Amino acid sequence: MRAVLLPFLVALLACKPDSGDDTGGSSTGDACTDDAIGDKDPNYPPCTCDYKCEGGSQCRFTSNSSICQPECMEDAECPSLSGISGKCNGGHCYVPCNAQTACPTGYVCLENIECQAER
Repeated sequence: MRAVLLPFLVALLACKPDSGDDTGGSSTGDACTDDAIGDKDPNYPPCTCDYKCEGGSQCRFTSNSSICQPECMEDAECPSLSGISGKCNGGHCYVPCNAQTACPTGYVCLENIECQAER
Protein backbone atom coordinates (compact mmCIF):
# COMPACT_ATOMS: atom_id res chain seq x y z
CA MET A 1 0.00 0.00 0.00
CA ARG A 2 2.85 2.38 0.86
CA ALA A 3 4.44 1.73 -2.53
CA VAL A 4 1.28 3.01 -4.25
CA LEU A 5 0.66 5.93 -1.85
CA LEU A 6 4.16 7.44 -2.02
CA PRO A 7 4.21 8.06 -5.82
CA PHE A 8 0.69 9.50 -5.57
CA LEU A 9 1.76 12.00 -2.88
CA VAL A 10 4.85 13.01 -4.86
CA ALA A 11 2.73 13.60 -7.98
CA LEU A 12 0.16 15.56 -5.95
CA LEU A 13 2.83 17.87 -4.52
CA ALA A 14 4.40 18.38 -7.95
CA CYS A 15 1.05 19.50 -9.39
CA LYS A 16 0.20 22.13 -6.78
CA PRO A 17 -1.40 25.28 -8.27
CA ASP A 18 0.73 28.32 -9.00
CA SER A 19 0.04 31.06 -6.46
CA GLY A 20 1.27 33.75 -8.87
CA ASP A 21 3.63 35.07 -6.22
CA ASP A 22 6.80 34.42 -8.19
CA THR A 23 9.29 37.00 -6.98
CA GLY A 24 12.27 35.53 -8.80
CA GLY A 25 11.99 37.98 -11.70
CA SER A 26 13.08 37.39 -15.26
CA SER A 27 16.76 36.95 -15.88
CA THR A 28 16.24 37.39 -19.63
CA GLY A 29 14.35 40.69 -19.55
CA ASP A 30 11.41 39.21 -21.49
CA ALA A 31 8.76 40.98 -19.41
CA CYS A 32 6.36 42.84 -21.67
CA THR A 33 5.95 46.55 -21.15
CA ASP A 34 3.87 48.99 -23.15
CA ASP A 35 6.46 51.71 -22.41
CA ALA A 36 8.39 50.74 -25.57
CA ILE A 37 5.47 51.78 -27.78
CA GLY A 38 6.32 55.46 -27.41
CA ASP A 39 9.75 54.90 -28.98
CA LYS A 40 8.42 53.43 -32.22
CA ASP A 41 6.97 54.93 -35.41
CA PRO A 42 3.33 55.92 -34.66
CA ASN A 43 2.27 54.58 -38.08
CA TYR A 44 3.56 51.07 -37.24
CA PRO A 45 3.80 50.74 -33.43
CA PRO A 46 4.18 47.40 -31.66
CA CYS A 47 1.03 45.74 -30.33
CA THR A 48 0.24 46.30 -26.66
CA CYS A 49 1.14 43.53 -24.20
CA ASP A 50 -2.38 42.11 -24.57
CA TYR A 51 -1.97 41.98 -28.40
CA LYS A 52 -4.21 44.92 -29.20
CA CYS A 53 -3.91 47.88 -31.58
CA GLU A 54 -5.77 51.18 -31.86
CA GLY A 55 -8.46 51.76 -34.46
CA GLY A 56 -8.82 49.15 -37.15
CA SER A 57 -5.18 48.09 -37.07
CA GLN A 58 -4.40 44.39 -36.96
CA CYS A 59 -1.86 43.00 -34.49
CA ARG A 60 0.77 40.65 -35.96
CA PHE A 61 3.22 39.19 -33.46
CA THR A 62 5.92 36.68 -32.62
CA SER A 63 7.52 36.02 -29.25
CA ASN A 64 10.09 38.79 -29.79
CA SER A 65 8.36 41.30 -32.08
CA SER A 66 4.99 42.70 -33.06
CA ILE A 67 3.41 45.38 -35.21
CA CYS A 68 0.08 47.10 -35.64
CA GLN A 69 -0.83 47.03 -39.32
CA PRO A 70 -3.21 49.86 -40.41
CA GLU A 71 -6.27 49.06 -42.52
CA CYS A 72 -6.08 49.71 -46.26
CA MET A 73 -7.73 49.10 -49.61
CA GLU A 74 -4.69 49.88 -51.78
CA ASP A 75 -0.95 50.56 -51.45
CA ALA A 76 -1.42 54.36 -51.63
CA GLU A 77 -3.23 54.27 -48.25
CA CYS A 78 -0.28 52.68 -46.46
CA PRO A 79 2.11 54.99 -44.60
CA SER A 80 5.85 54.57 -44.96
CA LEU A 81 8.20 53.46 -42.19
CA SER A 82 11.39 55.53 -42.18
CA GLY A 83 11.25 55.94 -45.96
CA ILE A 84 10.22 52.34 -46.75
CA SER A 85 6.87 52.36 -48.53
CA GLY A 86 4.08 50.30 -47.01
CA LYS A 87 2.14 47.77 -49.08
CA CYS A 88 -1.51 46.72 -48.80
CA ASN A 89 -2.23 43.01 -48.52
CA GLY A 90 -5.49 41.48 -47.34
CA GLY A 91 -6.88 44.79 -46.11
CA HIS A 92 -3.90 45.71 -43.89
CA CYS A 93 -0.59 47.47 -44.52
CA TYR A 94 2.79 45.88 -44.04
CA VAL A 95 6.33 47.15 -44.58
CA PRO A 96 8.32 44.79 -46.82
CA CYS A 97 11.95 43.99 -46.09
CA ASN A 98 14.67 41.63 -47.31
CA ALA A 99 18.46 41.44 -47.53
CA GLN A 100 18.56 44.60 -49.70
CA THR A 101 15.93 46.60 -47.76
CA ALA A 102 16.65 46.58 -44.03
CA CYS A 103 14.13 47.66 -41.39
CA PRO A 104 14.87 50.84 -39.43
CA THR A 105 16.42 50.77 -35.95
CA GLY A 106 14.06 49.22 -33.41
CA TYR A 107 12.45 46.97 -36.03
CA VAL A 108 13.40 43.50 -37.29
CA CYS A 109 12.88 41.88 -40.66
CA LEU A 110 10.61 38.95 -39.90
CA GLU A 111 11.29 35.95 -42.16
CA ASN A 112 12.76 38.25 -44.82
CA ILE A 113 9.21 39.47 -45.55
CA GLU A 114 8.06 42.29 -43.27
CA CYS A 115 9.28 44.67 -40.56
CA GLN A 116 8.06 44.26 -36.98
CA ALA A 117 8.89 46.27 -33.87
CA GLU A 118 11.36 44.58 -31.52
CA ARG A 119 10.12 43.81 -28.00
